[in-house]
Amino acid sequence: MDSVTFLGLSGTEWSVINSFANWVAAIGTVSAVIVSLYLALNASRPKAKLSIGIRDIIDLEHNGDYPEIVSIKMVNTGERLIHITNLGWKLGVFNKRFAVQVINGTRVSQGIPVSLEYGNEANWDIPAHAQGDWYKYFSQGFLRRAGRWRIRSLRIVAHTSTGHKFSAKPENELLKKLVDAGKKENES
Repeated sequence: MDSVTFLGLSGTEWSVINSFANWVAAIGTVSAVIVSLYLALNASRPKAKLSIGIRDIIDLEHNGDYPEIVSIKMVNTGERLIHITNLGWKLGVFNKRFAVQVINGTRVSQGIPVSLEYGNEANWDIPAHAQGDWYKYFSQGFLRRAGRWRIRSLRIVAHTSTGHKFSAKPENELLKKLVDAGKKENES
C-alpha cells in the first residue's frame, strides 16, 4: 500500500510521471542532433541568388537610343567562395533539353570562369540586337517546338567547379519576348 504522498500524489503516480521525463529527454537529444546536422550540412553548401531579365544600357554614346540587353546577375550570399565555370539553359521537366550560353567579357560583362566571395556579384550581358535578333535566334534554335507551357520551365543555370548548380526563372518580360519571337517565326 502506498501511504507516502507528495503534493497529493502517491509514489506510484510519481513513477508514471517520472517515466515521461526520460521520453522528453530522449526526444530533446534526437532533436538537438538533427538540428546540428542540418546546420553543419547547410553551412558547407554554397549560397547565391541568380536572376535574368531585360535591361536597357544608358550612356552618352547612344543619344537616347538605349540598346537592350539580356542581363544575368549572380550574388554570392553564402560564406563560401563560389567559382562559376559556365552558364547554361535548361528547358523541360521530364524531357529536358540543355544548352551552354557563350559569354564574352565586355566592358560591362564579366567573362567566365569567375570567382565570387561573400557579397560579391557577377554580371553577364547578352546584347539583344547585336548581330541580328537574339530573341529570334534563341527561339528558333533552343526553344524550337517548345509549347507555351513548356517555355514556363525555362531556367538559366550557373554551374560551379564543385558541382553545385544555381538556377533562376527568367523574368516575365523576357519570357514574353521569347514567346513573341517564336510566334513571329511560326507565322513566316
